Amino acid sequence: MKKFASRLLTLAAIAIMPFAFAACNSNNNENGETNGGGNGYDNGGTSSAVVRETLIMATSADFPPFEFVNDAGEFDGFDIHMARAIADILDMDLRIDDMDFGAVIMAVYTGAADVAIAALTVTEERRQSVNFTTSYFETALVAIVRQDSDITSTAQLHESGIAVAVQLGTTSDLMVEWYLEDAEVVRLRTATDTIMELNTNQVDAIIIDRGVAEQFIEDAPGMRILPETLAYEEYAIAVNRDNTELLNRINDAIAQMKASGEFDRIYDMFFGGE
Repeated sequence: MKKFASRLLTLAAIAIMPFAFAACNSNNNENGETNGGGNGYDNGGTSSAVVRETLIMATSADFPPFEFVNDAGEFDGFDIHMARAIADILDMDLRIDDMDFGAVIMAVYTGAADVAIAALTVTEERRQSVNFTTSYFETALVAIVRQDSDITSTAQLHESGIAVAVQLGTTSDLMVEWYLEDAEVVRLRTATDTIMELNTNQVDAIIIDRGVAEQFIEDAPGMRILPETLAYEEYAIAVNRDNTELLNRINDAIAQMKASGEFDRIYDMFFGGE
């Protein structure tokens, strides 16, 4: 998949800093567990035999199918399963800290978390605060409209008076600033909030990652994706800039997962496998 121009992949620093740690509350599930268990990986508890080092992961569990809380109240999703597999390879326990998306980079930057795994697009702006592992996922930004909408092309989103919702602090947020200068932009805290705005006719369209768009449409019929792709993006894991050892270990773990077929197995769980 081709890389989109860096101009569209750059996220303004102001999208990261204002949230700081007001939103970083390490919200775990209601049972007090640090991640969802039952997947063959250590679930954040201390081994009865050996005290293992803990990998602290910052995420924003409102972005299915990458990270979300399932019906059992457990953290779930592609990124969650990948993180558990990485922790297992590194022989580490995993602690998942759930927070607003705008806080995950700050959590790694300040050392409150070791890594941020949250469908994070690699941007030059973010590279000023954290290091990124090798890319593990390629995706695209698309627009969603209601099924009965008169909008059939992204070109119509340029028209004055069109209201477009985005999740605050994401590359979709930057996209509307650059690409849709005349649109009325509604910035919301979570991706789920944007869907609610569309469903209740408060906005005309949403700009979001394709994988998430497809998941939302599957869960809530009555919406459709416009045919044009607005941008291509690559996801990677954010690591503190001072921890190159951990960066290298995670890169090795990702390579090992891909070579063994474990990465493909997790991918198939969420993106059309058997």
